Amino acid sequence: MLEKSIKDLNLDDRMYLAIHEYKSTISFFIVFMGIIGLLIGYSVLTINSNYDDSDTIWTATVLLIGTVAILIGVGAWMIIRNSRFFRELSYMQQQKIRQSYFLAIETTVPEGETSVERVYDILGNVLPEIKLAKKNARKKGEKFQYDLEFKSNGEVFDLKVNTSEGIVLVEFFDKILSWDDLKGFVERIDKAFKDVNEILRVVCVSKDFDDIFLSEELSDKIKKFSNTYKIDLLKEDKTGFTTLFIG
Repeated sequence: MLEKSIKDLNLDDRMYLAIHEYKSTISFFIVFMGIIGLLIGYSVLTINSNYDDSDTIWTATVLLIGTVAILIGVGAWMIIRNSRFFRELSYMQQQKIRQSYFLAIETTVPEGETSVERVYDILGNVLPEIKLAKKNARKKGEKFQYDLEFKSNGEVFDLKVNTSEGIVLVEFFDKILSWDDLKGFVERIDKAFKDVNEILRVVCVSKDFDDIFLSEELSDKIKKFSNTYKIDLLKEDKTGFTTLFIG
């Protein structure tokens, strides 16, 4: 389904989405093998409790334990083999988004009458997930919709964009953004969404940022907030927007 839907995108966007699909597929396969291993382990316990023939029990146990060992070995090999590969793929995805932000912000003038509309226009030119969602909507003869002032479980967010890969949230801060402000915003997301795995990317826009956001350890600090979604930081001034951090 993904191959058919992304064929109209440019090569960079197709590669970005294909990498995402590959990583998800491998992760699912590893989890699936773990479940199979647990089921086989349960079968061993069942055989030991239901059969009196020691030879039958011994043969079945050896076969099942051998199968579990093979599954564990294959799973461990895949994790070790793919961990470095996954890091390289994630780095490629991050660089793709960085380059897209640079092109969208530095070489074009975003459309829109409000800051929210202009940021949405930037994201529509940056994120392959939004590009794909907009193309699919046009194919259906529909206008792609996004939600302003989105409300969920008592929390309100400036902008919410739905894509097939997840939700993109945008929040504006009319102040100097502090570390506590960002931490509080992440807590609001946790409260508003029962499953934070729904969130694909969060974009925080502020007119200025605390000095802590200029530290070299910023990437590691932000990663501690969430491993499930990316966080981007944009600075807004009279001339437009600049990127401070791309997750």
